[in-house]
Amino acid sequence: MPANQKTMLPVAAAVLCTAIFGFKALGTAAAKAQYITLDINGDGAVPGSINAKGFVAGRYAANGFVRSPSGKITTFNIDGAINYFVEAINNNREVAGFYAPAGGPNHGFVRTSNGTITTFDPSGSVGTSVWGINGSGTATGGWFDSNFNQHGFLRTAKGRIVSFDVAGAAGTEGYSISTSGVVAGTSVTSNNIVRGFVRAADGTLTGFDCAAGAVDTYGLSINDAGTIAGYCIVNGGFHGYIRAADASITTFDPPDSHGYTFAWGINNLGAVTGYYDDDTGKSHGFLRTPSGKFKEFEVPKGPGGFPHGPSGAPHGTFPVSINDSGTIVGTYTSGGTLGFLRIP
Repeated sequence: MPANQKTMLPVAAAVLCTAIFGFKALGTAAAKAQYITLDINGDGAVPGSINAKGFVAGRYAANGFVRSPSGKITTFNIDGAINYFVEAINNNREVAGFYAPAGGPNHGFVRTSNGTITTFDPSGSVGTSVWGINGSGTATGGWFDSNFNQHGFLRTAKGRIVSFDVAGAAGTEGYSISTSGVVAGTSVTSNNIVRGFVRAADGTLTGFDCAAGAVDTYGLSINDAGTIAGYCIVNGGFHGYIRAADASITTFDPPDSHGYTFAWGINNLGAVTGYYDDDTGKSHGFLRTPSGKFKEFEVPKGPGGFPHGPSGAPHGTFPVSINDSGTIVGTYTSGGTLGFLRIP
């Protein structure tokens, strides 16, 4: 399927507004971080992932984009697509995600660093989602068959697709894949309980729950050490967790969390990012260090508000990805949805 792309200068492509503000380090002294707001052509932006080199992939309006560390924005689109979900970028700047055409089901795609886009579906798919891609160009996600049963899959850089299912599950979906090909994901049991799973490089599948009594466990991100980050529901509350390669699990909540903690991304050092709601219902970003300490943050209001952006403080901050340098990307809301980078 033909694809179009355009490279734009940073200022022309987006409103990139930078400010230095403090974040609250829970239990420690305050430090400063740099925030960059991303609003492409006034349409906002939804970053999905950041790689180790600082390249960011995401979407805005009916387009995908890649942002370089210098701030250059390259946009891309697929003919006939009306919506994009740009979810992952590896260190080779290969991007993975899925898109929806008008009146049709979702299809997967991968985009190389030179802009070549390949669309695909596993055989028999009536809807394909792609959530992760590793350094070898192997992507993972899920697809629905004609009976609306969901299956997980791997797609290699050469286009070979292997489907897999957690034994006894009514649905299986891969979300993240490590350099060595280990997949983290989520399955749904026949009685509608969501469980996390890890798929070893040899294909062995192991399901898990974050704690006894958990009714839902989501495996969302895996690092190269095999540690998985995600969130789960226990006793009616949402909690973050990490699952180490030895299968030990630690659940956690930032001190200010009011029973709603969502961990989304983990880097190779073991730092985790996500967001939580306080007792007023406002969402804050958090960084959990490898030692287990928390730093709460939110995208700040700049002097007079960000130009062409929100005039007031954000209503919510929602991090989704963190690289090994500690740079975090995500979205925040304040009369609209804008992207951000938080640079330590």
